[in-house]
Amino acid sequence: MANLYIDTDTLQSLVTAAGQTNEAITDACTLLNQIVVHNDWQCDERTKINENTVTNRTTALTIQTHAASFYSAIKQAAELFVEVENKNIARVNEIDEKIGQITSVVQGISGGISSPDIVAFDDFSSTMEE
Repeated sequence: MANLYIDTDTLQSLVTAAGQTNEAITDACTLLNQIVVHNDWQCDERTKINENTVTNRTTALTIQTHAASFYSAIKQAAELFVEVENKNIARVNEIDEKIGQITSVVQGISGGISSPDIVAFDDFSSTMEE
C-alpha cells in the first residue's frame, strides 16, 4: 500500500485562493447580469451585441457554477485531510503516552538494555575464537 503525503497547509492555501477566485467570478457574473440588451439601438451591430451579451451571461453562469463546485469540493477535501491529519497526530500522541507509561513501569527500557547478563551487540570479542 502506497502512502500519500498531503501538505495540508498548502491545501488550505489552495482553498483560500479558490474561495477568492470564486468570489471574483461571482462578482463578474453580477456585473455581466447588469448589462442590458439594447433593443432600442438602431444600428446594424445591435443583434450581434445582444447575442454576445446573452452568450456571455450564459458562459459566465456556467463558469460560476463550475468554480463554485470546485471550491466546494476542494474545501471539503481539505477539511477531510485536516481531520485525518489531526486524528493521526492524536494517535501518535496516544502511542507516545503508552510507551511513556510502559517505560516508567519497566526499568531499563528508557536507557536501553542495561542488564549485565545480556551481551551488547558490539561486545562479541570475548566469544570469537582466536
